[in-house]
Amino acid sequence: MIRREKRIRRGVADNQRVERQRGFQRFQGLFIKAHGGFVHGEWESLCDGCGKCCLEKLVFEDDESLAFTNVACALLDPHTCRCRHYATRQKYIPECIQLRPDDIEEYYWLPKTCAYRLLAEKKPLPDWHPLKTGNPQSVHQAGMSAQDRTVPPKSAEELQDYIVDWDDL
Repeated sequence: MIRREKRIRRGVADNQRVERQRGFQRFQGLFIKAHGGFVHGEWESLCDGCGKCCLEKLVFEDDESLAFTNVACALLDPHTCRCRHYATRQKYIPECIQLRPDDIEEYYWLPKTCAYRLLAEKKPLPDWHPLKTGNPQSVHQAGMSAQDRTVPPKSAEELQDYIVDWDDL
């Protein structure tokens, strides 16, 4: 009876490994599609749900360097790291950027762990990415999201007081 239980567990682990491989193979295949040809769902599936793209950022005029803050967009749920009104977000936040495959080279402002940026830089996905793990919570479990690390929106004048230097940005 014990052996059978082990086999079942191994079968589950094997299935999970196969799903992770399929997710990673989908990502590798997207390198080829980097300049168009994406089906909407494929493009959207690259998002790991970290929420770090929804943090306010500053670009310093003197040297054009980029700084992240821990100030969240008003629509970002600080625990789930998802937009509360994703489909209609530009109605509420007109300056919210819609990521598109055609603009992939312009994604320098995304966190270094973001799959869209990694795709543009032709780098592999990190091991914790949901496309590799098959688990949408893996980004949070790995501590690679903005989950519970943000503060509510602040005025533009205050942003400099909230600059953060997280390793995953």
